[in-house]
Amino acid sequence: MAQFLRNHGYQASALRGGLAAWRAAGYPMAHKQVTSGPRADEPCPDCDEEAEAHLA
Repeated sequence: MAQFLRNHGYQASALRGGLAAWRAAGYPMAHKQVTSGPRADEPCPDCDEEAEAHLA
């Protein structure tokens, strides 16, 4: 993810352990409500894969 953000002009660094390590350390999290997005069968606007490929 950090590389993706850097490729799009953001300053970003990878965190060893990822998001799980961030949460475990008790660092702040910001919740963001998403009201819409591509359907699972629509192409991702960033990589043109089906959006379903990004759903976990």
